[in-house]
Amino acid sequence: MNKLIFSPIKFIKKYNCCFCHNFKKNKKILPNFYYISKIYKKNYKTKKYLFKKIKYGSKNIFKKNILMPSFLNIKKKYIYYFIKWLINFYI
Repeated sequence: MNKLIFSPIKFIKKYNCCFCHNFKKNKKILPNFYYISKIYKKNYKTKKYLFKKIKYGSKNIFKKNILMPSFLNIKKKYIYYFIKWLINFYI
Protein backbone atom coordinates (compact mmCIF):
# COMPACT_ATOMS: atom_id res chain seq x y z
CA MET A 1 0.00 0.00 0.00
CA ASN A 2 1.40 3.38 -0.97
CA LYS A 3 1.36 6.07 1.64
CA LEU A 4 0.30 9.55 0.69
CA ILE A 5 3.21 11.95 0.74
CA PHE A 6 1.97 15.39 1.67
CA SER A 7 4.07 18.34 0.56
CA PRO A 8 3.34 21.54 2.49
CA ILE A 9 5.33 23.57 -0.04
CA LYS A 10 3.19 22.27 -2.92
CA PHE A 11 0.08 22.97 -0.84
CA ILE A 12 1.23 26.55 -0.17
CA LYS A 13 2.01 27.13 -3.84
CA LYS A 14 -1.18 25.52 -5.13
CA TYR A 15 -3.47 27.59 -2.91
CA ASN A 16 -1.42 30.82 -3.10
CA CYS A 17 -0.88 31.06 0.65
CA CYS A 18 2.23 33.18 0.05
CA PHE A 19 0.11 35.89 -1.50
CA CYS A 20 -0.69 37.01 2.07
CA HIS A 21 1.61 34.94 4.30
CA ASN A 22 5.31 34.17 4.07
CA PHE A 23 8.01 32.22 5.88
CA LYS A 24 10.13 35.10 7.10
CA LYS A 25 9.72 36.90 10.37
CA ASN A 26 8.64 40.12 8.69
CA LYS A 27 4.96 40.56 7.88
CA LYS A 28 3.45 40.62 4.45
CA ILE A 29 -0.28 41.33 4.45
CA LEU A 30 -0.95 38.87 7.27
CA PRO A 31 1.22 37.09 9.85
CA ASN A 32 3.87 34.73 8.57
CA PHE A 33 3.81 30.98 9.14
CA TYR A 34 6.36 31.25 11.94
CA TYR A 35 4.14 33.63 13.92
CA ILE A 36 0.98 31.58 13.31
CA SER A 37 2.63 28.36 14.43
CA LYS A 38 4.09 30.07 17.48
CA ILE A 39 0.81 31.52 18.77
CA TYR A 40 -1.30 28.40 18.36
CA LYS A 41 -0.72 25.53 20.74
CA LYS A 42 -0.77 21.89 19.80
CA ASN A 43 -4.20 20.78 20.88
CA TYR A 44 -7.41 19.53 19.40
CA LYS A 45 -9.25 22.85 19.72
CA THR A 46 -6.48 24.69 17.87
CA LYS A 47 -6.64 22.25 14.98
CA LYS A 48 -10.43 22.63 14.72
CA TYR A 49 -10.13 26.43 14.94
CA LEU A 50 -7.48 26.63 12.23
CA PHE A 51 -9.42 24.19 10.07
CA LYS A 52 -12.49 26.44 10.16
CA LYS A 53 -10.40 29.51 9.32
CA ILE A 54 -8.79 27.83 6.33
CA LYS A 55 -11.85 25.97 5.01
CA TYR A 56 -14.48 28.68 5.51
CA GLY A 57 -12.40 31.84 5.61
CA SER A 58 -12.39 34.57 8.21
CA LYS A 59 -12.05 38.29 8.69
CA ASN A 60 -10.63 40.73 11.21
CA ILE A 61 -8.47 38.08 12.94
CA PHE A 62 -5.07 39.78 12.74
CA LYS A 63 -5.93 43.06 11.03
CA LYS A 64 -9.16 44.96 10.72
CA ASN A 65 -10.93 44.66 7.36
CA ILE A 66 -8.59 41.92 6.10
CA LEU A 67 -10.37 38.84 4.77
CA MET A 68 -9.04 35.33 4.48
CA PRO A 69 -10.82 33.66 1.58
CA SER A 70 -12.54 30.32 1.99
CA PHE A 71 -11.02 27.22 0.45
CA LEU A 72 -14.09 25.01 0.15
CA ASN A 73 -12.51 22.93 -2.62
CA ILE A 74 -9.67 21.59 -0.44
CA LYS A 75 -10.31 18.15 1.03
CA LYS A 76 -10.53 18.01 4.79
CA LYS A 77 -7.57 15.65 5.16
CA TYR A 78 -5.23 17.98 3.25
CA ILE A 79 -6.13 20.93 5.44
CA TYR A 80 -5.40 18.83 8.53
CA TYR A 81 -2.07 17.65 7.04
CA PHE A 82 -1.15 21.28 6.48
CA ILE A 83 -2.19 22.29 10.00
CA LYS A 84 -0.16 19.43 11.47
CA TRP A 85 2.88 20.58 9.49
CA LEU A 86 2.33 24.22 10.42
CA ILE A 87 1.99 23.60 14.14
CA ASN A 88 4.94 21.20 14.30
CA PHE A 89 7.28 22.92 11.87
CA TYR A 90 8.44 25.75 14.11
CA ILE A 91 9.02 24.25 17.51
